[in-house]
Amino acid sequence: MPIPDFDYKTFATNLAQQAAGVVPPEISKPDKDYIVSLVLNFCNMSGEALYNDTEYQYTADNAYIITQFIGEWTFHKSIDLIHGKIPRQHRDKILQQIAFTVFEIAKQCIKRDMPQQDIVKVVETHVQRTYQKALAELQKRGALTAEQANNAARMSNLDDMSKQQAGASASDTKLLKLVAFAMVLRTMPKEKAVPIIQRFSPEDAQILQEYLLMDDLENKLDSSVISKYLNEIKANMPAPSKQSMPKIQKRLNKIVKQQNKKYISRIVENERPFIKDFVLPDSSAEVRLTPRIADVICGHIEEKIS
Repeated sequence: MPIPDFDYKTFATNLAQQAAGVVPPEISKPDKDYIVSLVLNFCNMSGEALYNDTEYQYTADNAYIITQFIGEWTFHKSIDLIHGKIPRQHRDKILQQIAFTVFEIAKQCIKRDMPQQDIVKVVETHVQRTYQKALAELQKRGALTAEQANNAARMSNLDDMSKQQAGASASDTKLLKLVAFAMVLRTMPKEKAVPIIQRFSPEDAQILQEYLLMDDLENKLDSSVISKYLNEIKANMPAPSKQSMPKIQKRLNKIVKQQNKKYISRIVENERPFIKDFVLPDSSAEVRLTPRIADVICGHIEEKIS
């Protein structure tokens, strides 16, 4: 019985068009046409077989999933064979075996009502097994050298595309963080923003400068996305110190009076001179520290004598 709402011909054409758009640039025009043609033909054949299946009534979603698996694995393994320099006369049979494997395994998984993420893993396992076995058989018959078979076996366009997508995602995330930080810098006086920008790499500093000067920046961005990164920046910024220098000095004087000065001197003997001058009250040197630094030093002394 035909599957309602399953237009496999249009779907096969769409998959082939998508494949044409993501073929690696180093693939030659004839090989690109070969890949696109295979995706179209295999998807049409599998779609037609599913549409006319009289043994099991697939839903349109089931049929689309199976057909998509056919298209995706035909695409990836044809590129692996081309990158692996497998002669054209051997590619067709290997890809036919892979398409048949995907078709049968995916149908079995659908009939068992397996979750789609599990189907993906099962299909991939069987595809890789079929691919490796086909290469081994060609080597055994002398159609391929061991080097040719091993080289093709190592290819994985699927992994290559995943790495590229991960890299693009990381790059997008970094850019959004820089944009969010530029929005923070826009709230600062220029004399404070410039030294901060100078701490970044030249490439990142250039991006910050561009967004810092962009008109109406806030209204050109997705507020929910930028809000996420603004919150991350806020969470990673050090909390403002509530300590004042008089309070910290009072804490330090109390510690020094209560403890043996020789003992405290030993604690700071390997520290930098300005720390020694700050900790030891009998020092005549004038030390200028921020409350945050002074608080850290005082906490260090308290920890050592506790």
